[in-house]
Amino acid sequence: MVLRVSRFNPTTDKSPHFQDYTIPLEMAEQNTVLSLLQYIYDNVDHTLAYRGPCGRGVCGSCTMRMNSRPGLSCMRRADGDMTLEPLARVPVLRDLVCDMQTRKKAE
Repeated sequence: MVLRVSRFNPTTDKSPHFQDYTIPLEMAEQNTVLSLLQYIYDNVDHTLAYRGPCGRGVCGSCTMRMNSRPGLSCMRRADGDMTLEPLARVPVLRDLVCDMQTRKKAE
């Protein structure tokens, strides 16, 4: 399975780009998207930035677009190759991490 992840570091990148990560299928079928991001961070790319402090669908910090649809990555099971992006219309601090304070002010 491939996770296509939006990457953006404002100190080094001029614009966002995508990076593909291959996940073992047996692992992908049994885990949430948030768990797969943790796998990537722990085993493949220690520079990947994302949020997921509670991991139980309570705090909302792990919200992102998964295959163009917003949702909680801690509650969504991986379902084949996926594209992960930060929320739309919210400033991106880095990779999948958005400025949630700005989002709250806008609402």
